[in-house]
Amino acid sequence: MYMSDHLENLVLENEGLKEEIETLRQLIIKMEKENSKSWSEIVDEKVETWFEKFKDDVDIGKITTFELLGKKFEIDVLPDVMEKAIYKKCIKIILAMVIEFKDNL
Repeated sequence: MYMSDHLENLVLENEGLKEEIETLRQLIIKMEKENSKSWSEIVDEKVETWFEKFKDDVDIGKITTFELLGKKFEIDVLPDVMEKAIYKKCIKIILAMVIEFKDNL
């Protein structure tokens, strides 16, 4: 009786450890994928999340054409896709310059 209970506990513990190992393997794969990204890809991803979070505050393409009876009429002359591309390019230019300056000092 004691031996079979002990064996059962070992089997359960073994299964739990196998699941934990698989979870850790998946985490390692994810971390390796993140670490292999170029700084350009990282900028693209960060700008996407940042823009979605603050797009109402940083929307440079939206202009107010006129106000009638207290209501503002706005036109979005620059699509969000273009705005994000501009932000990404500006940040990449700045980072490239910083990297260049750092390497030349």
